Amino acid sequence: MQDTLGEWSRSDAAESGRDCLDCHMPWVADTDTDGRHRDHNFVGMLDADLLGRAVEVEIEARREGGTVIVEATLRGAAIGHAFPTGDLFREAVLRVWTIERESDMDLRRMYRRFETVASVDQEGRPRDLSVEVEDSRVPPPGQGERRFELRLRSPAAQRVGWSLELEAHSSTRGDDPPHTPVAQGEVPIESR
Repeated sequence: MQDTLGEWSRSDAAESGRDCLDCHMPWVADTDTDGRHRDHNFVGMLDADLLGRAVEVEIEARREGGTVIVEATLRGAAIGHAFPTGDLFREAVLRVWTIERESDMDLRRMYRRFETVASVDQEGRPRDLSVEVEDSRVPPPGQGERRFELRLRSPAAQRVGWSLELEAHSSTRGDDPPHTPVAQGEVPIESR
């Protein structure tokens, strides 16, 4: 059910010869030997710099009557797999709001969803299988992009704020923070 290695094998990172170690265990200076070694912290989603380079977010906002239409495009950037990946409980959440009235907000969740289907094994015994039925995550570089249209009702607003966060709803390890910021910004609302 976790296909991070498969995602990497189909990405531009694999094609260019970059592997998991290049991002998750980069070379660091070794002061004891004047050489270098791989960093063994393997921080992943706890590294704000690594997360900030993972996804490119493009946001455009325009007014149509009393509605603000926000078009969001997310692409894998300096990442070698889908975003988010790993634990099945992780989701990414894109939120948009008007700067003048933050309560006017819309959001999109990016995740994988599974359903249980009845099956029969090779000996004819019934068994249940979990099958992926939806994947709304940001694909790995070279595998496309994710687009969303969000709507805000704010006729007087001039700017839209946005944020992208990772959310961990549950984890067997228990060390994933509930919300991890990835990127944020604001854009003007264009009139048409």
